Amino acid sequence: MAKDQPYVRGWAAMTRLMREGYSWSGRERKCCFLNLRDGNFADISALSGIDFPEDGRAVAATDWDGDGDLDLWMRFRSGPQLRFLRNDAPRTNHFLSMQLVGTTCNRDAIGAVVTVHAGGRKFMRQLSAGDGYLSQSTKTMHFGLADIDKIDHVTIRWPGGAAADYQHFGVDRHYRVTQGETEPKELPPRSIAIPSAPAQKSELPALARLVLRSQLPLPPATRAVIAPAGSNPAPTLICVWASWCGPCMTELQHLMNASERLTKSGLRLAAINVDNDVDRPKAFETFEKLTRQGGKPSPIAAIPLVQEVMEVFDAAIKHIRDREGLASLPTSILTDAAGNVQIVYLGPVDPDVLIADAEPFGRNRAAPNLRGSFPGRWYFQTPRNLVDLGRDLQRRGQAVAARFYADLAKRRPELPAPRTQKP
Repeated sequence: MAKDQPYVRGWAAMTRLMREGYSWSGRERKCCFLNLRDGNFADISALSGIDFPEDGRAVAATDWDGDGDLDLWMRFRSGPQLRFLRNDAPRTNHFLSMQLVGTTCNRDAIGAVVTVHAGGRKFMRQLSAGDGYLSQSTKTMHFGLADIDKIDHVTIRWPGGAAADYQHFGVDRHYRVTQGETEPKELPPRSIAIPSAPAQKSELPALARLVLRSQLPLPPATRAVIAPAGSNPAPTLICVWASWCGPCMTELQHLMNASERLTKSGLRLAAINVDNDVDRPKAFETFEKLTRQGGKPSPIAAIPLVQEVMEVFDAAIKHIRDREGLASLPTSILTDAAGNVQIVYLGPVDPDVLIADAEPFGRNRAAPNLRGSFPGRWYFQTPRNLVDLGRDLQRRGQAVAARFYADLAKRRPELPAPRTQKP
């Protein structure tokens, strides 16, 4: 077992990095290299304009608009995920393009080698199916001929070894060559009008609404802080906020303005401030001014900052998202009357969204088809791994909360069994 421990540690480290949002190979800009025709290539990525800051993945080259030069389709891991780069450089040089059709070999003639003899030079291409990572460029063979204006002949070595010479090719033309036929067939030029347009910036939603497929119970000590003794059980929205967080203050203001409607829906409002010890008194002064109007008690209860409660919330959100927990503010948690987490809101939550969620989720009556952040139908259940959640809390020094989830896992046999290690 000892020799396997480095592998186990490496696997755990990679899993942790993925859960923290890191990419296996991120920040990879597109590159462009110029053939210097002496065995060397020059990096002209910045000069070409294709070194976008997005995390690059696939690229496919094709004469999309049929004007005789190659255009590029680019795929990125980060947004915008798809770009089309039309080559509109003035064309003063010549080209030749051809489609190959196999008869005795495969229909697409994959593997054929084409050699164009022109101006005392040879231009060679091999037809492939897939010429890059997750990409396939056009199967039309494209040859850039520079200033050569006459083609001597073309040699095609078809898959299987048979070679044939072809005459009567002209520059700046498109052809189809069929295996076994002696003459190429000229094709009409492909002309597509593609209007220019500025790149569209995609706006990210301000709110991420994470609906749990199965509720997540909170430990009794955490529930006691959220709903003090003597209070009636009720669905509760717990807002985690800070005075230096502008969206947090906006969210509190919106909740305050809609507090009467939210209270009528049966929802209790609570807030946990995470300012440091020095700034917290001033933060609470701001909170009091914001939430107390006309001398009436604040409709938003101020929950004291208890380290054990914040550790449970952070571990629970990490467990739900499968990555680090309270990564941004504001973050809000909707629990039902029994103290089970039903929904996590990342970002400022709209009161109308809360009112719509209060009845089906606050009362724990939501139908299975509503329990999802995306439309669709679930055909299987994903068990909740409370064992790992308990272990995370144990590492944080929260032994009581860890024991709660460990005991809960034992009572629910559908959950994954704890992993055991040999000594």
